[in-house]
Amino acid sequence: MSYCLDALFVLAVGYMVSCHLHPDVDCRKCKGTGKHRSFIYKRARRPCHNCGGTGRTRRFFAWATDIGQPRLHGPRWFKSKRHV
Repeated sequence: MSYCLDALFVLAVGYMVSCHLHPDVDCRKCKGTGKHRSFIYKRARRPCHNCGGTGRTRRFFAWATDIGQPRLHGPRWFKSKRHV
């Protein structure tokens, strides 16, 4: 019984370290492309609503504890304009 708890603890710590190093994963809906294809018109595309067009989503533990590297806000192609 003790070995099972030790193994569970090691797996949990390994998952936490993995979430800290790699907090984002490929989006499941767009498969990391950032674009959603139309069901009827196959060439029509739009930014994915799930990931906001970035192609990445936060892992659950990284989202729940807000650890890891900061996530980019907005789609990959969006660049904020500087007003000088």
